[in-house]
Amino acid sequence: MTAKQALLFALAIHNRLWKDLGLLIGGVVRHPHPSDGERRFGLLDLVNYAIGLFVIWFVIAILFDEAAVRWARALDPDTRGFFDAITDIAKSGPYIALSAIAMICLTDIRIRTDIPSIRQAAQQINALVAFCFVCVAGSGLLVTLLKRLIGRARPKHMDEHGVFAFDPIAFDASFASFPSGHATTGVALAVVIAFLIPRLTFAAAALGITLAVSRVVVGAHYPSDILFGGLFALVFCARMRSTFAQRGWLFTVGREGTYHKRQGLGESWITIWTLLTGKIRQQK
Repeated sequence: MTAKQALLFALAIHNRLWKDLGLLIGGVVRHPHPSDGERRFGLLDLVNYAIGLFVIWFVIAILFDEAAVRWARALDPDTRGFFDAITDIAKSGPYIALSAIAMICLTDIRIRTDIPSIRQAAQQINALVAFCFVCVAGSGLLVTLLKRLIGRARPKHMDEHGVFAFDPIAFDASFASFPSGHATTGVALAVVIAFLIPRLTFAAAALGITLAVSRVVVGAHYPSDILFGGLFALVFCARMRSTFAQRGWLFTVGREGTYHKRQGLGESWITIWTLLTGKIRQQK
């Protein structure tokens, strides 16, 4: 299949694929209600996705991957140095550790306190921190497993093996390019920010895109790696928001099907902050 034929094939399935993508995400904007009469996502849809996404990945890899790597290699040292300095912002470890510590502390507050308002505040903030933890750690863990199983060679092997070099289940870091773990974390952080603070959506999107692109500039990934890592993060976080809303955690669903943060989060932050700062003053 030539690049032109692959592109035409991808365009032919475009409408169906992106219509179904809304079902897979579970409503990035709207929460799907059974009364809507919308088709539910099933096994056949999953097969359609696998085929469609593979074709799109194949087209992107042919058209952009090699060209992007050569473009990145030709950048001046200052530009590469900038992206090299910021790329590790998308490392998931610090966010996972901080979220885990915060959840332990908030759970301890809930157990120890006898004051209902403090217990409720700790519970609300704990749900927020848990959402961040699940989005970053969950998407990161799945992508890490997936990339090890796929075993795509990183761009440093491109001159020797080309862009379609794979060593499945090798568990070798130099053959763990697809999907990008850093791009997954960067986009997951951006999506979490956008979900929790909608007015920062554009700034969050700029952050996520910049962190993802940095992986291409530093020579760690191809464009198709970061695109699918970011897409995976978006789908995963949207599904987690839907799951949290169904259980009444952190989010609610309006009559029109849109998601909203639960009321009282600001007051909960103030309550917990006042409690913590008060204890610090007492210890001093």
